[in-house]
Amino acid sequence: MSRLIATLATLVAFASGAETQQRHFKRAEPQRHLRSTDAGASVSANKTHFDSQGSSASRPPSCIQNTGVSCDGKCDAIRGATECSNGKCVCSTGCSSSAGICIQQENVLVASGLRLQNARWPTYYLVASSMNDEIQVGDFQDPLARFNLYMLPGQGEHPQDFLLIPEGSPAHCVAVVHKYLCSDLMDQRSAKDEDKHNISLTGPMSLTGQKCTHSWDAQTQHMSPAFSAYPSVQETAVRLWQAPNAKDGAVTIRGAGDHVSKFLFSHEGSWRVRTRSDDPGLGGYWIPEPPLPFKFPVYDGPPCEHACPSLSVRNAVAGSGLLLALASALIA
Repeated sequence: MSRLIATLATLVAFASGAETQQRHFKRAEPQRHLRSTDAGASVSANKTHFDSQGSSASRPPSCIQNTGVSCDGKCDAIRGATECSNGKCVCSTGCSSSAGICIQQENVLVASGLRLQNARWPTYYLVASSMNDEIQVGDFQDPLARFNLYMLPGQGEHPQDFLLIPEGSPAHCVAVVHKYLCSDLMDQRSAKDEDKHNISLTGPMSLTGQKCTHSWDAQTQHMSPAFSAYPSVQETAVRLWQAPNAKDGAVTIRGAGDHVSKFLFSHEGSWRVRTRSDDPGLGGYWIPEPPLPFKFPVYDGPPCEHACPSLSVRNAVAGSGLLLALASALIA
């Protein structure tokens, strides 16, 4: 029996050491940059509406009218009251739902001061930066770890599509952004230098027939126009689903529109949050604090293919400690 206790004690020490080592991996990364709130951003009233008080850099959007649906001079009647502007269907009245349909409703604030705890790294929370556009993880006290959650219109009692807005920078949103580089335009990025979940070398070719490297980045997106381009609801929204075998109300965070197959996750050895196309595992499960009052759809995407722990280190430590206590009680 003494040998059993010694073995269990070794397990507890090993699990605790693993947790310390995992925290060390995170802290070994360079310090992240803090966000600076952009000032003086211009907003067109017929594209994106902001609440009436304050500057455009400090007001959350109440309505997005760019549906993200392509058009050639005319939009389908199913889209509602729309006009074709710069090749996109834009609501002439009402606001766009995540499905690209114009509805006489605005976005609704459903949670403020929301924190999103990572299930694999329970001492770390989702953090947004608009200075370098990166989505990262930080500790509980980080002022950049608070978000406001806006429900998009037309979803009823079981919503899944939202705007996740950094509380300190309400003209930005958390989004999945598609980027690509073509070898005939600039130096090709090597796939081996990127996260393997986040890279595709099989996408469309450039005009000269050269292959392009595509990536899908988790980052903050400014919701006011840049170079006359207005981000659409599909470019700014995220979709929340119940995480597989969810506990504590954990959810997955994925893109919207063409990027709905990309899930946000935090992986070992980096502050940065990236995307992947399979079940992201515990590193991509986020626990809302406080809990959200919705029942989200259950995850039904591809199974986890890489870094798929079935238990967090925190749970392993707790479980080993319980076994040790039970063994001690039996001896007594």
